[in-house]
Amino acid sequence: ATVERLLAAAAEPALRMVRAWVVAGELEDPRGEFFVASDPAIGEEDLWRSRYFINDEMRPPFISEAIAADVLRVGKSINFLRRRCDDASWERERAPVAAAAAAAGGLSY
Repeated sequence: ATVERLLAAAAEPALRMVRAWVVAGELEDPRGEFFVASDPAIGEEDLWRSRYFINDEMRPPFISEAIAADVLRVGKSINFLRRRCDDASWERERAPVAAAAAAAGGLSY
């Protein structure tokens, strides 16, 4: 039980960053600790192909390369829809879904 609690506490920051990226397409990584990284020198016109990438040095061992690639792709898709397609309609529905998930005990990974 103690090891489980320690592992959960240690993994929480990484999982919080994963959640922000895959749910909102937002990179919340002020210290450069997340395995999804961005190159701010890449402009909006090349957002999809080049701006976001996997930094393998920051990928935790409990996240496989395949899962990391899926996380990158999902977050990029949400980010692309919001930024380039100007499609934020899904955001109106996000709050009730997030509230329902929290009431049910949260999203467990």
